[in-house]
Formats: sequence, structure tokens, C-alpha cells
Amino acid sequence: MKKRLQKIVAVLLSVSLVAFSGCGDEDKKLTVADFEGPWVDSDLMDVITENDEFRLQDDFAAAVNKDWKLQQTRIRPALSEINEAVLAKKKRVIEDTSITGAEADRLRTFYSLATDWDGRNEDGLEPLAAYIRTIDGLSDTQDLYSWMQDEARNPLAMGVLCVNDNGISVSTKYTDKYRIELSYPGLSLPDSTSYLDMKTSDFEAYERLKEEAGYLLGRMGYSKADADRIVTDALLIEKEIAKTEITDPDIKEENITYSRQEVLDMAGDYPLDEYLKAWGYTDIDVIVATKALLKKASKLCTGADFERIKSYFMIRYLMEGYKFTDREAHYTIEAMSKSKLKKPEPEIYTPEEKEEQLIYDTYLCQTPMVGAMSKLYAENCYDDSATEELRHITESIIDKYHKVFNEEDWLSDEGKKACIEKLDAISIHVVYQDYDSVDYSKLELASREEGGSFLEAYMQTRRFKERHKAEIVSKPYDRNYWDPLETQVSTTVTNAMYSAQTNGIYILAGICEAPAYTPDMTYEQKLAGIGTIVGHEITHGFDSNGSQYDKDGVKNPWLPDEDMTAFNDKVSRVSNYFFTLTPYPGAGMYDGSQVEGEETADMGGMKVTLELAADVDGFDYDRYFRSYADLWKSHVPLSYERQTIKTDVHPLDFYRINIGMQQFDEFYETYGIKEGDGMYIDPAKRISVW
Repeated sequence: MKKRLQKIVAVLLSVSLVAFSGCGDEDKKLTVADFEGPWVDSDLMDVITENDEFRLQDDFAAAVNKDWKLQQTRIRPALSEINEAVLAKKKRVIEDTSITGAEADRLRTFYSLATDWDGRNEDGLEPLAAYIRTIDGLSDTQDLYSWMQDEARNPLAMGVLCVNDNGISVSTKYTDKYRIELSYPGLSLPDSTSYLDMKTSDFEAYERLKEEAGYLLGRMGYSKADADRIVTDALLIEKEIAKTEITDPDIKEENITYSRQEVLDMAGDYPLDEYLKAWGYTDIDVIVATKALLKKASKLCTGADFERIKSYFMIRYLMEGYKFTDREAHYTIEAMSKSKLKKPEPEIYTPEEKEEQLIYDTYLCQTPMVGAMSKLYAENCYDDSATEELRHITESIIDKYHKVFNEEDWLSDEGKKACIEKLDAISIHVVYQDYDSVDYSKLELASREEGGSFLEAYMQTRRFKERHKAEIVSKPYDRNYWDPLETQVSTTVTNAMYSAQTNGIYILAGICEAPAYTPDMTYEQKLAGIGTIVGHEITHGFDSNGSQYDKDGVKNPWLPDEDMTAFNDKVSRVSNYFFTLTPYPGAGMYDGSQVEGEETADMGGMKVTLELAADVDGFDYDRYFRSYADLWKSHVPLSYERQTIKTDVHPLDFYRINIGMQQFDEFYETYGIKEGDGMYIDPAKRISVW
């Protein structure tokens, strides 16, 4: 064991040296003269100076956004103006006491508890420790089973098998019914393979868990030896669970979709039926689960594994619950979570701004309070007069895609027909979710004066959400249902999105700000903003992922094989083009395979809006293209750009601007671009897929 540890430490040291080698170049001051090729990385801070001149014909992004960039004094990622406007409106929802009702009452109580740091600090970890002690005190398997079914003691609805929180969805096998997916509550290491062949990054995650759990348990009175034992036991359970993970990427959902009785039979002695009934899932009959975990569930709760499974649940409660306790726990864990092998990411926000985001984005919009915030935001901060126009723009884009598909020579007649059939079935959702399906008057929250704590308020919202979800899935499937408690498609998010699972386009209130959309913008600005965004998202319905889901949102590949092959060949040209790019000195080759899907969608959004522009006499193309550049302007440090290249599936913002525009004749005609100009690409080498 000692030699093994020495070897791991040696690996860590070598990785650390590699991670930090060249760190002196992270914040190197680049100038325009350092760049080869036609463009500079105009996203970068301090590259462009007052003395630098750019022709629209050579570097459109740099030319259009130069003046804005010279005015910036801090990091400003793309869409930051929109995010700031949305945050200001969330604050107004909280502060405007003329807004009344159950949602406003519960939201303000939750907000008051969240921002009462003095009260949270006074409570310390005790509210969470009570749940930990309950788990630690479970005496036998039957006691454990009873705890799993008790929403008072187990508000997170944990069990060896619990209902996955991936949102409400339809079964692939039974297309008229909702399904639930049974899975384990989570893993501490990055993924299931980490437990079988631990890499350096996995070992760092293990050490981080020991440090974080040890700190939290220590504050609750556990010794270091006991804390280490709890972590070790929890990871042993996680390793057993990891072995049951399905690793075959080609497995079809219908092969792991069962009736309720089939699942209960496979679970054997494990009281799965009692668990489901206790949490309200009495009428659900379509369940996705893995046979291996179903068969292993009872074993993990008995014999030698009994104490270990308790440790596993203790760790899961710890790592979920500490976020809602005191300031010390929150910021201590935040510090511990930073990698010791990599240089810290640049701080985009001040401490005050980070705390605002914690309150308004995490606490109010990433918990089950999101439905209340979304409803109040939609009703009080969104201009209802915009709804009809946004729907009209979207309908116009969908209608224009008929022309786009019919004119694609690489699509077969069968493929064109299939595309249009799916296109015509797209449902349009603008801002307002199905708020009537959630009754916040049933959510009981105790204020500080009434003896409540922030953690307990959060636990109440989790109980509330589980009951809501059970109620929804007991009904016939409705693909047009827009769940207010689903955080990823909350209307306050700065986005519009397409869902392959519902074949629906969603325009969220959080994107309805300048420069994306406001009612008083010109038509050119609206097409360049919300129009290209909506067009981009609809394009995803017909890409390599979207083509796997039919017009009803069921996983059922519908594009003819020869058309799919032709599509992939065209997308590969996008990828290959990016592989030839080096955004800044020392960046190396750009991974085109990482960004090909999003760039394809970008170009699709631009193409369809330019098709709409062609129908308008006197359309101002200059305003359109400048507005698109304004939408994706950004001002970030080199270290931020490096991380974006590694992790983001979207191209760098200046590429989204320049490469998108390069593909279209209207751009060349507007600015008189000719061979030899930096923005020129020979027509035969253009890469637009649609």
C-alpha cells in the first residue's frame, strides 16, 4: 500500500508539473502583430488598441466590436448584458411587495431564509447533522427500508433505487405513457469507470471527497478515523453500483424498459413497490431500470454491506445538504473543490456578484422554487405584447425551412418529405410554462421567526417536487407539457432551445433582452438576434441527434441512411475547416469535431433568417450583420479562452461571427468582399451544411 501511495504521489507531482508548465504564458500580453492569418482573436481582452484598424472586409468581428471592446474594463462573456438584465428583473420580483399570491409568499420566505446568513451561521451544520444522525442510527435492514419510504426523515427520496431526477419524459416503448427511470442517488468520482481504473484526476476527486466529507463530519463531532471509514465504506458501495452501469453506448432504451410487475419481480426481496407507493408513484407502469442493479439492490442493504450503505447515504446527504447551511461550510467546500493540479480559472465576477448569483440563480432557480420565480418573472417582467411577434417569427422560420429542405440537393425525396413532416409537427412554446400544474399553496415553509431553517426549507421543496412529479407521470403523456419545476428549461434561463424528446422549440423570457430581442428593435435586429437563435435551435431537430427522434419526440430514427451519410459528409467539412484554424499564437489546432454540431446550427440559423430577409423590400443587410456581431461580442482573458476551447461545444465567439458570415452571398454583396480579403472564401470551399 505504501509503494502504491508513493507511485500515486509521483504521478501527481509529474502531472502537476505538466499542468503548470508554461503557466507564465497564460496571461501573456498579445498584440495584433502576434497573430498570423486574416483575423485576430477579438474575444481577447487588451489585444485591440485604439491605434489598430480593421476593415469589415478583412475581420468583421474585430471591426464591428472594436469600439465596444475599448470601453470594457472587466471580463464580459457573450450575452453578459442579457444575463445582467435578467438578474435585475429577478431582484425586482423579490423586492416588489405589490406582487402577491402563493408563489410570491413562498418565494420571499425562501429568499429571506437564504439571505439570512446570520441565522444560517447560528444554525451551523445542526439542521444537516440531524439527518446524518438519523441515517447513522438506523439499526437494521428493515429500519433502513422504513427510512427510504419516510419523507420526513428522507426528504431527498434516496434509496439504492430511486426515481431519477432527469425530468419527465415519454417511454420509447410505450409512447402514450410517461416513464420513470430508476437509478442510484449518485457517485462521488467522475464516472463509473473511475472505480475500476483510477486515473490521476479520479484520485484527486477521491482526495477531495475525503477532505470535504472529513471537514463536514468533523464539525458534526465525528473523529477523523470515523470520517475516513465513512468515506471508504461509501466508495465501496459506489464501486459495486458502478459495476452495474451500462457502458454499451448502443444499448436501446426499449431493451431496459419494463412494466411495473417485471421490475418488481427482478427486484426480489427489495421493497421497491412500497418505496414507489410511499413517494406517490402508485399508477406508473413504465419503468426504465437495469437488471443488474435491480438484482443487487437487496444485497446492498443486508449483511456486511448494511453499514456501508448507511455511509453511502450519509455522504450523499452531506454533499447535497451543506450548500444550504452556513457561510463557513459553503465557502470552505468551495475552496476545497478547486483543483490542486491545475491553475485556477479566472474570476469573472466579484465576490458580491458571485453571492448574488448564488442567491438568484442557484437558490431560486436551481431548486424547486424555480416554478415560483418563473411564473412571477413571466407575469411581471416580460412584455406580453412580444408573445405574438415571437410566435410569428418562429412560425416564419419554420415555414422558410420548407424552402431550405426542398432545395437541398443532397436530400433524397424521401428525406425531404420526412424533414417537412417533422418540421410541421414542431410545437412552439413562448415564455409561459404550465404554471397551473403546480400549486405552491401546498408548499409549507416556516420562516425564521416560525422556527424554520434554510436547509429545512430546501428539504420541503424537495418533498414538494417529488409529489408534483409523481402526480404528473400518473397522467397520460402530453408532449406539449412544459414543466415549471424543470430547471434546465426554466423560462428565466438566457436561452432558447429545441427539445428532440418533445419536438418543441422553447423561447424563454431570459433571452428576451437586447441584443437578442426587445419589441422595439428593428426587424433586422430581431432576425439577427432571436431569429438566428431560434433558427439555430430548430436546426438541431435535423442533425445527427435530432434525426434519432421522430415528429412525436420518440426515439425512432427517420432520416434515410443515404441522407444521413450525406449529412455527415457535409458536417465533416465543417470539422475539417476548424482543424485548420489557430485562434491565437500557441493555441494549437482547433478540435473541429468538438464544435461542428453547433457551428452547423449557427450557419443554419443564419441561412434561414437570410431567406426571410430576401422577402423584405429594402432590407438593411448591414444592420443585420452588425447586429449579429453585436449579439456574440465578448471580452475575456486568454486563460478563459483556453478553457473554452477545451470544454465548450460552441465555437469561440469571433469564429461564430466571422465563419458564419463567410458562407453567404448576401454578406459578400453587402460589403463588396472579393478574393484577397480576409473574409473571403471561394464558393467551392464554403462549408454551410444547409
